[in-house]
Amino acid sequence: MLDKIAIIECIFGEYYQATYPKLNNFDCYFFTNNSKIKGTLEASGWQYLFINFPLINDESVSSMQSKYIKYLQFLKRDEYSFFYNYDLLIYCDHKLELKDKHVTFLISKINKYSILIRDHPENRNNIWEEFGEAMRQDRYFKFMSPTIGYLREKIKLGYSDTPTVVTTGLITYKHRDNKVIDFTDLVYSDLLRIGTSECQIIWSMLGQEFTELIKIIKYNDLDLNWEIPQAEIDTKTKLFKLFKKIIKFFVPYGILKLWRVSFVWFRKYHNSE
Repeated sequence: MLDKIAIIECIFGEYYQATYPKLNNFDCYFFTNNSKIKGTLEASGWQYLFINFPLINDESVSSMQSKYIKYLQFLKRDEYSFFYNYDLLIYCDHKLELKDKHVTFLISKINKYSILIRDHPENRNNIWEEFGEAMRQDRYFKFMSPTIGYLREKIKLGYSDTPTVVTTGLITYKHRDNKVIDFTDLVYSDLLRIGTSECQIIWSMLGQEFTELIKIIKYNDLDLNWEIPQAEIDTKTKLFKLFKKIIKFFVPYGILKLWRVSFVWFRKYHNSE
């Protein structure tokens, strides 16, 4: 029986300021290096856990800092040994409004596996498509060359470039399984080696070695969307989101995808000049 479950989330850096309320029936812990949001977190019911990482207004840095939590590196610290009292740890990005019903579903699906994760909502099974999409974001684009080198290295070693691409915003761990820690340590160390925080690429490659541990469920098995908590959205962001919806409505999806790929390679060529 999986009787004891903990939910873990995190925010690093100064940009993010809000989260969704804690779940009703599970212990919920929130890691951050931003002491200014302690009151907000505790008012929402979270147990506040401070991590003494540099507070830097740089999304690529804060994104990498969050991987310390997502990939269970905090378990190596004595003050967090109490997490081993739990049967499951469920990591959730703070932009997902996780509810008790979702946790119940995850518990029912993990069964013999030690890790449960969702696939990509666009059913991607080509690592280069994921790479191309990721490079649209500056925090990933600046690490384009080492990421390409990493993928080529793995493919040369026999890894497939057509894995099931996963989304890493929601991960269920049986963290007392030593093989789980072996896997999360490997993901984290490869992220540090490359410098990128684009963990979906790294997971999708390394997960090929750990198929006996990992169960991949369909993204839409859960009615759980990725969305910034409303308290965090300013007027400019709301207008930008509305603009994106209008563009998507009028422009055919295939043309949008072609434009995105072209844009990535234009930036690469332009920066190399």
